[in-house]
Amino acid sequence: MLLYNTLNEPTRANLHTNYVPTDDEWLEINDLLAEPRERLRQLEKNIEELQAERTKLWAHISAQGLELAHGERNLISPQPSIDDDDEQNWR
Repeated sequence: MLLYNTLNEPTRANLHTNYVPTDDEWLEINDLLAEPRERLRQLEKNIEELQAERTKLWAHISAQGLELAHGERNLISPQPSIDDDDEQNWR
């Protein structure tokens, strides 16, 4: 939306048409797209890095065996507490 707001009125009027921009208009539009393109490139790079990290983590978990991962999760899950009265009944 930011890009749309920065386009001048004649350029905006030509969006979604068969209009072919002049060389000067093409350069202006290309300049406007430079920053968003760079931001997208950086986001794509970050996503690739996160996906690679996730893949490594899953490989590590799989190498230890998925059963172990579930078992460890059960060990740290909240346990129901026992009232003092119930505790005395168990003794």
